Amino acid sequence: MKYITLILVILLFASCTKLDRVHKYRNSIDSLREEVGQMERTYHPGLGEIMSGIQMHHAKLWFAGINNNWKLAEYETGELKELFGSTKLLESERPELKSLPMIYPAVDSIADAIKTQDLEKFKSNLRA
Repeated sequence: MKYITLILVILLFASCTKLDRVHKYRNSIDSLREEVGQMERTYHPGLGEIMSGIQMHHAKLWFAGINNNWKLAEYETGELKELFGSTKLLESERPELKSLPMIYPAVDSIADAIKTQDLEKFKSNLRA
């Protein structure tokens, strides 16, 4: 009889610790679900904000190039590429962005002019 009681007590404690672990894991899962839900509700800039950023970096690129500040011009070209990528990622459903890939050859031409530090090539590519 003592053995049966001892076995029952051991099983009772074992089941209690398993329930504690289940509750702990369930709480962890719930908190992770809440974090994911909050991430889905985070702010993403709209197309207008992204386009304003592109306009600003384009102006900085122009002034950097005509003043032979090639390091800044290279940086601004990278920023433009990053903004184009963000636009593609965040606003992929917009029909206006179907023609976005046509900008990449022009940006690559500007990047080549910056690498060679050719001001005339830079001006002609940026205006075109």
